[in-house]
Amino acid sequence: MAKLPKRLIKKYGISKKAWSVFKAEKRSTTSKPKLKRGKTMTKKRRAAPRRKARKTSTGFKLPSGTTSMIAAVGYGFLRDKVSDALARTELIKKLPITNFTDEGVMLALNFGARKLGLGKMKGVNSLLTAQKTIELARVGETISDMKQVKTSGNAQGIFIN
Repeated sequence: MAKLPKRLIKKYGISKKAWSVFKAEKRSTTSKPKLKRGKTMTKKRRAAPRRKARKTSTGFKLPSGTTSMIAAVGYGFLRDKVSDALARTELIKKLPITNFTDEGVMLALNFGARKLGLGKMKGVNSLLTAQKTIELARVGETISDMKQVKTSGNAQGIFIN
C-alpha cells in the first residue's frame, strides 16, 4: 500500500481525512499536472491578418494573350527596318557573312535588352519573348534550308553546304 506523505501527517495526523486528501490528490494529478506557483504561461498574442485592398478595374481589359500577339506583329513590322539600319553600321560589316548574322545580331539585341532590365515591363517583355521566338524559328528555317539529303553511290547521309 502507498505511504502517506509527511506533509499530510503533519497537517491531518494519521486519520481518515489525511487518506482521503491523499487519494484525491493522487486522482487529480493523473488527470492534469499542476503548475507551480509563479510560473504561469503567458498567452501569445497574434495580430489579426491584414486585409489586402483590391483594385477595381474600371478600364478596358484585353483578352489573355492579346498583348503577346500585338507584340509579335509589332516586332515583325519593325524587324526589317532595324535589320537594314544595322546592316549599314561598321560593326555588322566586320562580322563574317553567313546566313545567321542577321538572326544572331537580333538575338544579341534581345539579350542586351533583357540585361538592361527592359524585360521587367509587361509590354516589352512580351515583345522580347516574341522576338526571341521569331528569331529562333528563322534560325531553324535557315538550318533546314542548308541541309540536303544526297544519295550518290554508296555514300548516303546529310551534308551541310
